[in-house]
Amino acid sequence: MTGVDFGVLGPIEVLREGRPVRLAGARQRTVLATLLLAGGRVVPVTRMVRLLWGESPPPTARTQVRKQVAGLRAVLGADRVRSGPDGYAVRLEPGELDLDRFHEQVRRARAARDAGRGVEAAATLRAATALWRGPALAGGTPELVDTEAPHLEELHLAAVTERIAADLDLGRHGQVIGELTRLVQRYPLRERLRAQLMLALHRSGRTADGLAVYREGRAALSAQLGIEPGNELRELHRGMLTGDVPLAPTPDRPAEPPPCGRPAELPAPEPDLVGRTAESDAVRASLTTGRVTVVHGRGGTGKTALAVRVAHALSGDFPDGQLFVDVGERDPADVLGRLLRALGCAPTALPATLEERAARYRSLLDGRRVLVVLDDAHAEAQVAPLLPGSAACAVLVTSRGRLGVLSGAARHRLGPLPAPDAVELLARVAGPGRVVAEPAAAATLVARCGHLPLAVRIAGVRLAARPGWTVARLVRRLDDPDRRLDELVAAHLDVRAVLARDHAALDGPLRHALRVAALLPDGPFAPAQLACALGVRVDRAEDLAAALTEAGLLDQVGAAPAFRLDALVRADARRRAGRRVAACVTRDGRPGGDDTAPARPGLTRRWCPSSAS
Repeated sequence: MTGVDFGVLGPIEVLREGRPVRLAGARQRTVLATLLLAGGRVVPVTRMVRLLWGESPPPTARTQVRKQVAGLRAVLGADRVRSGPDGYAVRLEPGELDLDRFHEQVRRARAARDAGRGVEAAATLRAATALWRGPALAGGTPELVDTEAPHLEELHLAAVTERIAADLDLGRHGQVIGELTRLVQRYPLRERLRAQLMLALHRSGRTADGLAVYREGRAALSAQLGIEPGNELRELHRGMLTGDVPLAPTPDRPAEPPPCGRPAELPAPEPDLVGRTAESDAVRASLTTGRVTVVHGRGGTGKTALAVRVAHALSGDFPDGQLFVDVGERDPADVLGRLLRALGCAPTALPATLEERAARYRSLLDGRRVLVVLDDAHAEAQVAPLLPGSAACAVLVTSRGRLGVLSGAARHRLGPLPAPDAVELLARVAGPGRVVAEPAAAATLVARCGHLPLAVRIAGVRLAARPGWTVARLVRRLDDPDRRLDELVAAHLDVRAVLARDHAALDGPLRHALRVAALLPDGPFAPAQLACALGVRVDRAEDLAAALTEAGLLDQVGAAPAFRLDALVRADARRRAGRRVAACVTRDGRPGGDDTAPARPGLTRRWCPSSAS
């Protein structure tokens, strides 16, 4: 996947990683659209000139075309537009152009219809027509629109007509009357649309209204073209008068399962998401080569924002829909109920048990290309029942933990931002002028925030709300580690609350180990230091440190095993450590016992930090 999407089914546009690429005016958009519509074939310069200026091009027309092509190469990459014999061609990867995706979905829908899968055919045609974002080729020159748009709009109308026919075959006559009424008003001479509206009205018990639609159509054809309605319209009219047209479709095959909706549940992308290009590319690659991808890391690193951005960028690869659900600590049966309703199941038709719901979910997704985003999953047992059985689907999971038992999943850890990206995020939220005026203070501020995206965002919000503050003033307020978390709060954004959820996700020994590690001297520490402080064996301390690293609460540094806490995690864990109690050591000073064992007679004691209630 390249991360680039081209659009001509609406305003001419280019998206890179879901973000618009700026195109320089109608002429550049017209040159791009002309190359895209050629599907990789060389477009002669003479054709571009005609679509740019019509029959009266300026003497400099060829030079201006070359300039527009040079501009496209600058924004798309030099390898994207190649020169050919007296013309140019664009290089497209499969699925990058919305028109190509439209043709592929129409092909799939017709294959499904021919195989007797009417529900699938209707849903796929609905997905195809949903690719239209407005009038085709909007933003191009009038010559381009007049020449090329009518053909594209004809393709759109044909697909809409096919989809309505599929809906009528499924007995959905009541659902299409409003849409057909608008279409007939817009295209009064289209006899097939008029026939569909007559049939839908007749099947809805409104035969008189259907006959009136016929009379209006006959009058329009006579007045504008001087002809009578065609055979299809006349036969339908006769059948409605005689009662030969049934009030319901007559199935020629067993009834199909209830219709499966096409969900589009992705939240809006985070507008201030900064950096993460390498991570986004890695996650995209995983989703295109495997079924399950896990993005894991501590709270506040932006896992959800990255997952949503990637999901939007890949939405064209999953034309049957995108599901999004906040898993949290919910029971998987409840989550499945939520997903089944999104796929069109009536609440009263939901199966009772987890096993039955999982089976229905897999059945509804069988053969469909759907992206499922499971946000903030806590355990493998939650995720396993939510995995589709179809290899055409993909699943993107965000979690604080690695979900290491989840078989066959690709895993990507998300950590704090690199310092330059953290400063850029601060500038976007607080305003670039604040950062430009105090670059050193801005760098210190994001360091005080541990380069954690959530904390940096909160700092930016606080600065934006206080235009009289300097960046240095907020740095001074964050200097005291004991007050730092109190400062990193803005409305519903709260670093302390996120750290509390991270802490709550740990079991007892891991919570205790984190609190003890926070009370060690600042800087990297070896497992032996943690073992001594805990009063446990070194291999036990290594296991605890490794588990905390997987949870994103410790960072491993250096080639030899050594670990470090960032400032925010340390501040929170120290607050939680609270009081100090004795940990057991043996007579010869070697660690012994576990971190929660009571004192035993005959053992010496050392004062070490322990957990608070």
